[in-house]
Order: sequence, then structure tokens, then C-alpha cells
Amino acid sequence: MAVTGIRSASLRRRYAAAVLDGMLSFASGLAAGLVYFMSQVTSMAIPGPVWASVLAGGVAVSFVNHVVLVVMVRASTGKALVGTSVVRSSDGGRPRLHQALGRWLGGFLFGLIVVPLAFALGGSEAEPQDFAGLRIIHPSTSRA
Repeated sequence: MAVTGIRSASLRRRYAAAVLDGMLSFASGLAAGLVYFMSQVTSMAIPGPVWASVLAGGVAVSFVNHVVLVVMVRASTGKALVGTSVVRSSDGGRPRLHQALGRWLGGFLFGLIVVPLAFALGGSEAEPQDFAGLRIIHPSTSRA
């Protein structure tokens, strides 16, 4: 049974949170790559694939931000900064681990496949959808 009084956050807040979260992951990946590269240079070793440490750093921060924080405090860093929360669609409760993990993985697939495809085909007017049994809300505009 879905809760009927919960309204989704505005597109502006959703996109702002996504941009902030993306910038956090990107900056963390670059920092991890820089630390790795500098550790290789100072030890006089031949630097390995810096891109792997950039990717690992970004993915690790993204996981903590979108899975661990969402389960613990109902928001990623970006969502907290713009005043939105992630709740279960069924009852407005705290997200469960499998839901947060599914939403995070789905977000990666969406960003890697759907967004580039939509861009290549001329864009889309479709609004982002909530999935994995979770919704992004703005608590002050919701009647739970």
C-alpha cells in the first residue's frame, strides 16, 4: 500500500542534488588519483594506471554517499544540502539497504546508458522517475 500524502521533490531540487553529488564523487575521484600519482612519483616507481584510482575513489565515495548515508540519514550529501530526503514509497519510512543499493546501481545504469542515448537522439522531456521502492521528497512540501 503506497502512502498517498507524500509528494516528490521538485525537478530543480532533484537536479541540484544530483549535480552536487556528482561533483563530490568526481572531486573525490580526482583527489584519489592525485594521491596515488604523487605516492608513485615520490617512491620513484613507475606510475600505474592513474585512471583506475580515479575511478575507484569516485565509485567508493558515490557508494558511501548514495547507499550508506541514505540508509543512515535518509539523504545523500547533495540531497541534504538542497533539503530533500529519500523515503520508502510504501510508507514514508527509512530506506532499506537493498533499496538504496538498487537505486544507486540503477542510477549508474541510467547515467551510463539512458542519458547518453537520450542526448544522442535529441533529448527527452521525461521527468526523472523514482524507483527501487524509494521516492525523493521535500519534507516541507509533503503531507505524510
